[in-house]
Amino acid sequence: MQHEATPPHPQATNMCFLHTRSQQIFSFPISKKITENMVNCADSLVWQLVNNNNSFMVKKNGRTNRSGAVRFSKESGNVKNVSSFKYSGIANSKTIGIDANGQDITMKLKTVSKSNAPKKAVATTPLKKCYRRSVRTITKQAVDNYYRQDLSGAALARYGKLNMDVKVKKGLRKGAALKRGRGAGNDEAEPGDDDMPGLN
Repeated sequence: MQHEATPPHPQATNMCFLHTRSQQIFSFPISKKITENMVNCADSLVWQLVNNNNSFMVKKNGRTNRSGAVRFSKESGNVKNVSSFKYSGIANSKTIGIDANGQDITMKLKTVSKSNAPKKAVATTPLKKCYRRSVRTITKQAVDNYYRQDLSGAALARYGKLNMDVKVKKGLRKGAALKRGRGAGNDEAEPGDDDMPGLN
């Protein structure tokens, strides 16, 4: 005589059901603490899983490393858009994201304590002040507090390029002249009084 398997009760959301050969169902509760800790894993393990398989990867110039292929990545939190463990915005639990949306530049930092909740794990800081104050904000929040000192140069360089682009869009700065061919003119953008200091 066979016993029919009954479906789980709709209110038993945190229950685990085991089916045996005799069609008997055994259930036991799963604590909330176990389900929250299941998503925590090392950054290096996450990188091994997404290194060659993710939707943000962009390959250029060839198919293999021998033919000169370069792998870029376009996820948020990657300050160089390079597909590597150091700059990865997916694998690392601490990332620095400098992004521009139109004429607004923002800095996004991951919060390690809230890694289980992706929507709450990113703290966004607008960079609407002058260049020097924005650089001070990036340095204070991302470098001076031992967050990601290895990304300080890349983060400041990315902000400098985005800041120049925003000034061109606002009409506060002239863009670089486009040169085509050997007979093109030598017109260059005139430096203004508000030009940025050099980044080391």
